[in-house]
Amino acid sequence: MYEVLAYEAGDGSYPYEEFKKLVRRSSDRKVLRIVDAIVTKLREVGLALLETSMMDNIEDDIYELRPGSHRVFCFHDRARNSVGQYLNR
Repeated sequence: MYEVLAYEAGDGSYPYEEFKKLVRRSSDRKVLRIVDAIVTKLREVGLALLETSMMDNIEDDIYELRPGSHRVFCFHDRARNSVGQYLNR
């Protein structure tokens, strides 16, 4: 198992959590299910997602997941065996 850490913006907000709140209020909950499933898979298999079409290496230890029109950027912290994620809409 990998620890998945959420990005905290400089103002103390968490973009991923804000995104989830926004989607819950909209009618497109399918996107939220897809993104949550990807984050769960990331927790289970970590960078093995690179072997699928779900994840691309951007540069060095920075990766991108593309669920629909959204992008989840990730980085791998090898020392802590964790994956950090940041959602960009």
